[in-house]
Amino acid sequence: MGDDASIDDFVPGDDDESVTDDRSGDADGEPAVDDEELDARGEPDGSGDAAATGVVSPSSVTPAASTSRVAPDGGSCSACDADVERLWFDGDDAVCAACKSW
Repeated sequence: MGDDASIDDFVPGDDDESVTDDRSGDADGEPAVDDEELDARGEPDGSGDAAATGVVSPSSVTPAASTSRVAPDGGSCSACDADVERLWFDGDDAVCAACKSW
């Protein structure tokens, strides 16, 4: 195909071979992949084997820390007093991008 391909070149038409979807299963309506194969690949199947997947208690997880904040009306950099819309946290200070120690 050349550089000037049309979208119609990628869409099967009436004269093209039938396109099949492997996810739909076989002619008998059976799924193309059985539950045992999904379990072997580690994909969820709804069987509820949470102990085998390593589920962690929420109380043992450290919450994510915010790295910046947006001040649409402007916020003052604690290092240079610049008025900016986005302030980055540098320790306990909220600073502009120029003052942030990356």
